[in-house]
Amino acid sequence: MSAAAQTWMPGTAFERLTGALEAAGLKVTGSGRQRRAQCPHHADRAPSLSITDAESRVLLNCKAGCETDDVLADLGLARRDLFNEPRSHRGGDDWTPWRDRCSCKPVARYPYIDEHGELLYEVVRGEHKEFSQRRPDPASRSGWRWSLGDARRVLYRLPDLLAAPDSACVFIAEGEKDVHALMAAGEVATCNQQGAGSWRPEYAEALAGRDVLIVADRDEPGRDHAWQVLSSVRPVARFAWIVQAAEGKDAADHLAAGHSVTELVRWEL
Repeated sequence: MSAAAQTWMPGTAFERLTGALEAAGLKVTGSGRQRRAQCPHHADRAPSLSITDAESRVLLNCKAGCETDDVLADLGLARRDLFNEPRSHRGGDDWTPWRDRCSCKPVARYPYIDEHGELLYEVVRGEHKEFSQRRPDPASRSGWRWSLGDARRVLYRLPDLLAAPDSACVFIAEGEKDVHALMAAGEVATCNQQGAGSWRPEYAEALAGRDVLIVADRDEPGRDHAWQVLSSVRPVARFAWIVQAAEGKDAADHLAAGHSVTELVRWEL
């Protein structure tokens, strides 16, 4: 089936996904309700795509960070094919807790993945900066639970951070949008979920021995957050300091204005 067709296919979602991968000539390993496969969206020598049978749906995660929609499109599938049967509106990928009080649609989903490549939870962003968080839940009809519960919290893009060479400087931004802007500029970047005020001491462990630049948003919560992160990271990092945008509020604004990362302004205490 072509990617343009995007029609719902019969059979369980697990069968659809594994069958499409095998039909594409990609290596699929494992047994039971868990499989590993070569990802169709990047040059994948060792299987880095996890496929989990979560009863009513499939949980799909690429350890290399490929977006689910891109992986599905390369297989000629759509998000609908992740579910065993057509979904009701509530609980589908377009529903969020704030959809009941406004018409805002999700515009981005940010997966938080542990060091083993397993999806722990997602942050979902709306078109007017609404944010919700959800975690995989096989017992739910949609496959998601709109709360983090006791899910382990990790830094965003943790596998990329851990895989980066020791010589790479790590940028800590306030939000996922800024992280992606810094990544597009060729940098190693991360953040914590929920932005300012939500840093946890255990996050510093992944930054031990690293050079770290904390990009503070140009407002009071942003400066307070940057200072909190610096106080946490400085005892374990090789070097740590705070910088700010030369133009605009944050890293994304700075880069969108045409500035380079070397033009970030050093914050003088």
